[in-house]
Amino acid sequence: MKPEKLVATLALLLLAVMANQAGAVGQNSVIPPDRMVGWRPGVEGGIPDVPTVVNLA
Repeated sequence: MKPEKLVATLALLLLAVMANQAGAVGQNSVIPPDRMVGWRPGVEGGIPDVPTVVNLA
């Protein structure tokens, strides 16, 4: 995996963990209320599922 993709994946994973600790999105979260954390499927045998931020607007 390229270093740029690894950094982006880790950053999104950190956002997902922080959003989960806040319990939801909004006032106590780093995720704005009009967005949610989703998961993009990875590739079998190598790349795990990747957290993504989905724009709900």
